[in-house]
Amino acid sequence: MRVLYRFLLAIVPFFMLTGCSLSFNMSGAVIDYTQISTCEIQYIQNNAEIVNATLSNMITEKLRDKIQSDTRLKLVPRNGDVIFEGDITGYTVTSQGVTADATSAKDRLTVTLNIRYTNTKVASESFTKSFSEFAEYDRTTSFSSVESALLDEIVPLLIEDIFTASFSNW
Repeated sequence: MRVLYRFLLAIVPFFMLTGCSLSFNMSGAVIDYTQISTCEIQYIQNNAEIVNATLSNMITEKLRDKIQSDTRLKLVPRNGDVIFEGDITGYTVTSQGVTADATSAKDRLTVTLNIRYTNTKVASESFTKSFSEFAEYDRTTSFSSVESALLDEIVPLLIEDIFTASFSNW
Protein backbone atom coordinates (compact mmCIF):
# COMPACT_ATOMS: atom_id res chain seq x y z
CA MET A 1 0.00 0.00 0.00
CA ARG A 2 2.88 2.38 0.82
CA VAL A 3 4.49 1.72 -2.52
CA LEU A 4 1.25 2.58 -4.32
CA TYR A 5 0.83 5.73 -2.23
CA ARG A 6 4.39 6.86 -2.98
CA PHE A 7 3.94 6.08 -6.65
CA LEU A 8 0.76 8.18 -6.81
CA LEU A 9 2.46 11.03 -4.97
CA ALA A 10 5.24 10.98 -7.53
CA ILE A 11 3.18 10.55 -10.69
CA VAL A 12 0.19 12.84 -10.04
CA PRO A 13 2.27 16.06 -9.92
CA PHE A 14 4.04 14.95 -13.10
CA PHE A 15 0.75 14.71 -15.00
CA MET A 16 -0.47 17.98 -13.51
CA LEU A 17 2.67 19.75 -14.68
CA THR A 18 2.80 18.17 -18.13
CA GLY A 19 -0.87 18.71 -18.90
CA CYS A 20 -1.89 15.10 -19.43
CA SER A 21 -4.40 14.96 -22.26
CA LEU A 22 -5.89 11.60 -21.36
CA SER A 23 -8.98 11.60 -19.21
CA PHE A 24 -9.82 8.73 -16.88
CA ASN A 25 -13.15 8.48 -15.16
CA MET A 26 -14.97 6.16 -12.77
CA SER A 27 -16.58 4.26 -15.64
CA GLY A 28 -13.14 3.08 -16.80
CA ALA A 29 -13.16 5.19 -19.94
CA VAL A 30 -9.84 6.40 -21.29
CA ILE A 31 -10.42 9.16 -23.81
CA ASP A 32 -7.88 11.49 -25.34
CA TYR A 33 -9.97 14.65 -25.56
CA THR A 34 -7.24 16.42 -27.57
CA GLN A 35 -8.09 14.05 -30.44
CA ILE A 36 -11.72 13.19 -29.81
CA SER A 37 -14.36 15.74 -28.86
CA THR A 38 -17.54 14.73 -30.71
CA CYS A 39 -19.65 11.60 -30.95
CA GLU A 40 -22.26 10.63 -33.53
CA ILE A 41 -24.76 7.93 -32.57
CA GLN A 42 -26.87 6.76 -35.46
CA TYR A 43 -30.26 5.16 -34.84
CA ILE A 44 -29.85 1.46 -34.04
CA GLN A 45 -32.04 -0.36 -36.58
CA ASN A 46 -34.02 -3.47 -35.66
CA ASN A 47 -33.31 -6.27 -38.15
CA ALA A 48 -34.16 -9.19 -35.86
CA GLU A 49 -36.73 -11.76 -36.95
CA ILE A 50 -38.88 -10.85 -33.95
CA VAL A 51 -39.21 -7.08 -33.58
CA ASN A 52 -39.92 -5.30 -30.33
CA ALA A 53 -41.31 -1.92 -31.35
CA THR A 54 -39.54 0.07 -28.63
CA LEU A 55 -36.15 -1.67 -28.51
CA SER A 56 -34.34 0.32 -31.24
CA ASN A 57 -35.23 3.61 -29.62
CA MET A 58 -34.41 2.31 -26.13
CA ILE A 59 -30.91 1.16 -27.12
CA THR A 60 -30.15 4.31 -29.11
CA GLU A 61 -31.26 6.61 -26.28
CA LYS A 62 -29.50 4.61 -23.54
CA LEU A 63 -26.25 4.73 -25.53
CA ARG A 64 -26.62 8.50 -25.95
CA ASP A 65 -27.32 8.86 -22.22
CA LYS A 66 -24.25 6.79 -21.34
CA ILE A 67 -21.97 8.88 -23.58
CA GLN A 68 -23.35 12.13 -22.16
CA SER A 69 -23.14 11.07 -18.52
CA ASP A 70 -19.78 9.27 -18.59
CA THR A 71 -17.73 11.35 -21.06
CA ARG A 72 -17.17 14.95 -22.08
CA LEU A 73 -17.92 14.13 -25.72
CA LYS A 74 -20.41 16.38 -27.48
CA LEU A 75 -23.16 14.54 -29.33
CA VAL A 76 -23.48 15.67 -32.94
CA PRO A 77 -25.92 14.56 -35.68
CA ARG A 78 -23.13 13.84 -38.23
CA ASN A 79 -19.38 13.96 -38.80
CA GLY A 80 -18.48 12.91 -35.25
CA ASP A 81 -14.91 12.08 -34.25
CA VAL A 82 -16.33 8.72 -33.15
CA ILE A 83 -19.38 7.13 -34.75
CA PHE A 84 -21.67 4.39 -33.48
CA GLU A 85 -23.82 2.52 -36.01
CA GLY A 86 -25.52 -0.79 -35.70
CA ASP A 87 -28.51 -3.00 -35.72
CA ILE A 88 -30.37 -5.47 -33.59
CA THR A 89 -29.70 -8.86 -35.17
CA GLY A 90 -31.29 -11.15 -32.61
CA TYR A 91 -34.28 -11.15 -30.30
CA THR A 92 -34.94 -14.72 -29.27
CA VAL A 93 -36.70 -16.62 -26.52
CA THR A 94 -35.33 -20.10 -25.79
CA SER A 95 -36.06 -22.77 -23.18
CA GLN A 96 -33.31 -23.31 -20.61
CA GLY A 97 -33.86 -25.61 -17.67
CA VAL A 98 -35.86 -28.83 -17.72
CA THR A 99 -38.05 -29.99 -14.82
CA ALA A 100 -38.54 -33.58 -13.61
CA ASP A 101 -41.53 -33.97 -15.93
CA ALA A 102 -39.41 -32.93 -18.95
CA THR A 103 -40.86 -29.44 -19.31
CA SER A 104 -38.93 -26.20 -19.39
CA ALA A 105 -38.47 -24.49 -16.01
CA LYS A 106 -36.93 -21.28 -17.37
CA ASP A 107 -37.00 -19.35 -20.59
CA ARG A 108 -34.33 -16.93 -21.73
CA LEU A 109 -34.65 -13.72 -23.74
CA THR A 110 -31.45 -12.97 -25.65
CA VAL A 111 -30.81 -9.69 -27.46
CA THR A 112 -27.93 -9.48 -29.94
CA LEU A 113 -26.55 -6.30 -31.49
CA ASN A 114 -24.04 -5.76 -34.26
CA ILE A 115 -22.18 -2.49 -33.58
CA ARG A 116 -19.80 -0.63 -35.86
CA TYR A 117 -17.63 1.80 -33.92
CA THR A 118 -15.58 4.14 -36.08
CA ASN A 119 -12.88 6.31 -34.57
CA THR A 120 -12.11 8.81 -37.34
CA LYS A 121 -8.99 10.05 -35.54
CA VAL A 122 -7.41 6.72 -34.53
CA ALA A 123 -8.55 4.18 -37.11
CA SER A 124 -6.89 1.26 -35.30
CA GLU A 125 -9.44 1.65 -32.49
CA SER A 126 -12.41 1.13 -34.85
CA PHE A 127 -14.26 -2.18 -34.76
CA THR A 128 -17.34 -4.14 -35.77
CA LYS A 129 -18.49 -6.49 -33.02
CA SER A 130 -21.45 -8.51 -31.97
CA PHE A 131 -22.76 -7.96 -28.44
CA SER A 132 -25.23 -10.29 -26.78
CA GLU A 133 -26.89 -10.33 -23.35
CA PHE A 134 -29.75 -12.31 -21.85
CA ALA A 135 -32.15 -12.51 -18.93
CA GLU A 136 -34.13 -15.51 -17.74
CA TYR A 137 -37.64 -15.74 -16.41
CA ASP A 138 -39.90 -18.44 -15.00
CA ARG A 139 -41.61 -20.51 -17.68
CA THR A 140 -44.95 -20.26 -15.86
CA THR A 141 -44.94 -16.47 -16.39
CA SER A 142 -46.19 -15.11 -19.69
CA PHE A 143 -43.49 -13.47 -21.78
CA SER A 144 -45.58 -10.37 -22.46
CA SER A 145 -45.91 -9.70 -18.72
CA VAL A 146 -42.11 -9.77 -18.11
CA GLU A 147 -40.75 -8.53 -21.45
CA SER A 148 -40.35 -4.91 -20.36
CA ALA A 149 -38.57 -5.89 -17.11
CA LEU A 150 -36.27 -8.26 -19.01
CA LEU A 151 -35.30 -5.47 -21.41
CA ASP A 152 -34.67 -3.14 -18.45
CA GLU A 153 -32.16 -5.76 -17.28
CA ILE A 154 -30.58 -6.58 -20.67
CA VAL A 155 -30.20 -3.14 -22.30
CA PRO A 156 -27.93 -1.59 -19.61
CA LEU A 157 -25.64 -4.63 -19.88
CA LEU A 158 -25.41 -4.22 -23.65
CA ILE A 159 -24.72 -0.49 -23.33
CA GLU A 160 -21.98 -1.14 -20.77
CA ASP A 161 -20.39 -3.77 -23.05
CA ILE A 162 -20.41 -1.36 -26.01
CA PHE A 163 -19.04 1.51 -23.93
CA THR A 164 -16.26 -0.63 -22.46
CA ALA A 165 -15.24 -1.99 -25.87
CA SER A 166 -15.17 1.53 -27.33
CA PHE A 167 -13.45 3.56 -24.66
CA SER A 168 -11.63 1.37 -22.16
CA ASN A 169 -8.95 -0.01 -24.47
CA TRP A 170 -9.07 -3.39 -22.76
